[in-house]
Formats: sequence, structure tokens, C-alpha cells
Amino acid sequence: MLIENGLSFVLNEDSRQLDAIFVPNKTDKIKFTVALIKQWLSEENFLHLFISESSLFKLVHTCNTAVESFRIKLGELKDASCEITISEDEMTATLTFFPAFGGKTLTLGDVHRCLQQAGITYGLISDQKIEQFLNHNQASELIVAMGLLPVAGEDAKFESLIPQRVKEPCISEQGTVDYRNLGEIITVQEGQLVMRRIPAKPGQKGCNVFGDLIDYYHGLDIPFSSNKKGVYIDPNDNKCLCSELIGTPVLIPHGVIVLPVLTLKCVDFKSGNVSFSGGVVIKGDVENGMKVYALNDLVIEGNVENADLECGGCLTILGCVQNSRLKAGGNINLYGGVNASRAISHSSIETMFAEYSDIEAGVDITVCDYSLSSGLFAGNKITIGKKGKRKSLVGGIAWAMLEVKASVFGTTTETITRIRVGSDPRIQKMIDELNNSLATNDNEQNRIKKLIVHIGSKEKSAELTKLNNRLDCNLHKLVSEKEFYDKELAVLYDNLAMIQYAKVIAESRVNIGCEIQISQALLKTDKTLGRSVFRESRGEIHVVNKLQALLSNKALDRNR
Repeated sequence: MLIENGLSFVLNEDSRQLDAIFVPNKTDKIKFTVALIKQWLSEENFLHLFISESSLFKLVHTCNTAVESFRIKLGELKDASCEITISEDEMTATLTFFPAFGGKTLTLGDVHRCLQQAGITYGLISDQKIEQFLNHNQASELIVAMGLLPVAGEDAKFESLIPQRVKEPCISEQGTVDYRNLGEIITVQEGQLVMRRIPAKPGQKGCNVFGDLIDYYHGLDIPFSSNKKGVYIDPNDNKCLCSELIGTPVLIPHGVIVLPVLTLKCVDFKSGNVSFSGGVVIKGDVENGMKVYALNDLVIEGNVENADLECGGCLTILGCVQNSRLKAGGNINLYGGVNASRAISHSSIETMFAEYSDIEAGVDITVCDYSLSSGLFAGNKITIGKKGKRKSLVGGIAWAMLEVKASVFGTTTETITRIRVGSDPRIQKMIDELNNSLATNDNEQNRIKKLIVHIGSKEKSAELTKLNNRLDCNLHKLVSEKEFYDKELAVLYDNLAMIQYAKVIAESRVNIGCEIQISQALLKTDKTLGRSVFRESRGEIHVVNKLQALLSNKALDRNR
């Protein structure tokens, strides 16, 4: 039908296509606009069809410039449609709705057929909600099915009934505070309950949107440890352990043992070095040059200066540690701090502060106050400053497998402070030592080879022949040694696993001069940063706001 100035619209019912036909009128020419064409389309009841803005602009331009007749596609009839998208974990099905433009509308039956074709059978929402969604007739999405996440069972738990020591300084009647006196060491009496076992809890299976069952973790009903030294199972309640004797309780995996204790006033020239197959409590100081070994726990209530301490259990020192060597199979607790010393634990280490010291822990390191120019190496996490305290990591290096957290990293004087996460520092240390040994080996081989060449250029003599044979023997030893180092190095590299979720957390500030390394990615701070969380992704370190990181972690927990 002719609209005006030679323009008409024709809808082909077979092809479902709307065409615009234009015949120029030279006598009565008008200026075409998008608004004018939309008005004519509305008057002809074509505006409900699918007509793109680009088609309208093209038609306006062509009509205003054409000198000959033309026919172009302007729009089309479109039926409503939908598609189903399944999440990667197959726990969510999303319906995407595309509305009709002059064509057929989408019915509830159409949606059901779409769901049936996709194989969705579990967790479907009600038909009423689907119909309400379709009635909006707008392009949008709707979650139409949700699976049921499995509920993991819980392993048997072991609750310690040993009284906890209150780590608070003693205040005298005069009001003075003794920070070295943190209360009595805990001991248990004969027959005293020391642990309760809480049986395992069963889990629950889940189901995805396809109706497939998802298995769950079955909680393990773990019994008490077979090591019951100094304890026995309560005859009236087989879920409890009791102490057989008066002694020091020691928590072990899935149990408790109670050990006899050796108590000394101090360790000095008068007492001599100490070695005891049990627990040791020293009420006073360990003086210069002394050595103490305890098969189990070692507790020192005084100071330690230039001493060597080793124990198979936990090491607790209430006073200060200066210029000493500490080693423990269990936890190390240094309530008076550590200066210019070395501490190694297969478990965790906690200290009031660390200055110019090397601290290595198989699990966690906690520095309550600050760390200054120290080397901190942990198999799990490093935390500088307990909750509520704003403390700093200044200088040195803090290297943990999973996480390093502090209130402030570095100083305003741009002291170089290295933070590293994402790999095991103990394995890396062994790799570095082996690489140093290989370098030494190569240098020695080169030196011997030069000597052999030099001897070969001299006149032969019995003495030179003997020297040449000796050098040849040493060279063969070095070659065998190098092969051994190479094999050891290959094994260590295979075990140097990178941790996917390793992170560095700054509770308050990161100063200029910090070097943050996560796995193989390195970031050197050239400006001061506020509260931040550092994570590695695809070989680069990303910095996120602390609140964003918290929300992200909560979202991950919900998805799990």
C-alpha cells in the first residue's frame, strides 16, 4: 500500500518478510526520518514485527538519496523461542526466553518439550512460575531447575578435656606486671578425664538436574589412637580416655598420652647438659653454652641465651630467646620473643616477636607482635599479628605454602621485604642446596680436568702418573656424585607442587619495596597499597579489595 511520496510496505505471508518499496516522486519530495517511518509503520500495524534500527537507518538514507525505484527487506515475523543452558557442575538449568515479534507465542507445553529434550528431570520449578515468566514477554533468563548438593559426612572428632592454660601475665599486689610469669604448666591427675571421642556423622547424597545421584563423603568412625601411653579407656564410657598417672598431657592425632616429667631449677654448669627420655620442665634459665634434650615436651620458664635445645614433643619458653638454636618435633611457643636465633619445628611455631632470626615450621608460623629482618618459612600459613593487633612484617622473607597475612608489609623507608606463597619452602630450600652442590661439583670437575690436561703436557714420570691416577679417581667420584644430585633434583622438582589458592593478605597497608611472589609470578610494589589480597591467575598477580575477596570466598563456600 502506498504511504506517501512513493514509499509503501508489503508483508509476504509465505516468507514472513516485510519489504519496503520506494518509487521516487520528483514533484513532491519530503525528507524521510526514522520517526516518520516508525509512525507510518504504526499506522499500518507493522511496528510489532522484528525491525532492526540499522534497517530503519538504511531505509531513511536510501529514500533520501535514491533517484531510482528500489525494494529492500525492512523486517520479519519472528516466533517466540527458548533455549536451556546447563551449568558446568550440572546443578543449575537456566531458561533463556526470546519473545515473539508478530509470530507465535511460547506456551508452557513448548517449555516442557524443551526441558524434556535437554533431559532435565530434577529440581524443576512450578508451572505457575514458568507461566508468569512467559507472560512478561521480554527477553530474559529464568533458573528453571536446581540440583541438590550432597552433604558430606563428618569424621569422628576428638575433644580435649585437658584444662587450657590461661596465657596472661601475672600482676603483683603492687601492680607490677611480670610478662615472664604466664601461669602454671598444666598437669593431670591419676584417673582424670583427658579426652572425649564424638562418633562420626553420616552424610547425604545429592542429585543433579538430570536426576543423577551424586555420592557424598562418608564420615570415618576413627577409633582412639593405639598409642595409649599413660592413659586408658574409661570402663564406664568407652568414648572417654582417663589418665593413668600424674604427669604432662600431650595431644596426639586421635588421642592423648600422659608423660612423666623431669623438673629442674635451672640448667647451668652445676647441672650440666640435660638429656632425658621424657618431659622436662626447667623453672629458671638455660645459661650460656648449655644443651638440653627431651624425648617429649620441653618447658623453660626462664630465659635462654646461646643454648642448644631439642625435643621430640612441644617446646615452650616463657622468657626471651637470644642467639640460640631450637628444634622440636611438636609446636614451639616463644612467649618472650626470639632474637638472632634459629627455630625449627615439624609442627607450628608461635612467638611474641622475631628479630634477625630464621624460623622454619612444618605447618603454621604466628608472630604475635612483629617480624624484623627475619626468615620465616612455613609449610602452611604465616600470620603476623594476632586478631585485633596491627603489626608489621619488615625486611627479610616470609615464605608459606598457602597464605601470608600481616597488617602492614614493609616500611615507609622502602625496606625490601619479600613475601612468597604457592610452593613448599622446604623443598625449594633442598633444591637450592642441591643446585649449590652441583655448581661446586662442576667447578671441581673443571679444575681437575685442567690439571689432567696440564699433567699430560709434561714429561711422564712415576710421580706424575700417580698424581694423574689420583685425579682420575676423584673425577669419577665427582661424576657419580653429579648423577646422584641430578636424580635427587628431578625427584624434588616433581614434588614442588604449586598451590592453586595461595594468597597474600594485607590487613592495613603494603609499602613500597615489597616483593610478592605467588608460585612463579612476581610483583614489586612501586606504590603504597591499602587493604589488599594478592592472588595469582594465569601467571600474573592480581590485587583485589579485601571486602571483594571476603565476598568471593563466601560465594565459593556456598557453591561447595
